[in-house]
Amino acid sequence: MALSPKPNQCSSCAYVLVADDASTGLRCGSSYYEQPALVRQQKRLSSYPEVAADHHCPKWASKITGVLKK
Repeated sequence: MALSPKPNQCSSCAYVLVADDASTGLRCGSSYYEQPALVRQQKRLSSYPEVAADHHCPKWASKITGVLKK
């Protein structure tokens, strides 16, 4: 039985990246998604920090807000 993610944890963050190469299976993609879409450059997945599913940080977001959305 899979546990449902709790609010404000990395497992339920819009910025989380699922990565097979991470020991936790998750990486934080906030640095990628916080850039305007026109200037985003994809880096190697291993360059994003590994995060634990139950970790939380001040950058947590329930959804990704675009440039035109407020």
